[in-house]
Amino acid sequence: MPLLAVEGLPVSQPITIECVAEVSLRYQIPVAMLGAVLAQERGRLGQSSPNKNGTWDFGPMQVNSAWLKFFAPYGVTEHRLKNDGCANLAVGAWIIRYEQGRAKGDLWQAVGRYHSHKPDLAAAYQYKVSAKVGELNTGKQTLARLLAEANGGG
Repeated sequence: MPLLAVEGLPVSQPITIECVAEVSLRYQIPVAMLGAVLAQERGRLGQSSPNKNGTWDFGPMQVNSAWLKFFAPYGVTEHRLKNDGCANLAVGAWIIRYEQGRAKGDLWQAVGRYHSHKPDLAAAYQYKVSAKVGELNTGKQTLARLLAEANGGG
């Protein structure tokens, strides 16, 4: 599995098409799947969302605060997760790849585990993300529109 490398990414505040392409290539996650997870999470730049369990979710990919200690040595802070869209996307993609390794290579199981390790919640999330992949693949939704929303516009 590739190491997390947010330092090598362009320090851009918004998520750009170029960032999505680079993150997709680096972590071997299809662009449509990244876009679909982004759409399902519905996070925005600068956003912090509280969870019932006392943790917080940050930024466009709604990366959970439970990961902060793990990612700190790589220069990932709460501020960066909230305000650097490309780093947020890269961290989210890294987590999916990590979960894919734990799921013996099953990318869909990894997507479900990005949301929850509870099988019923993971399956429901997989279904929702799958529908959003379909919307992207059929043109019902566009990556440009998703990025505009994630970056605080749209």
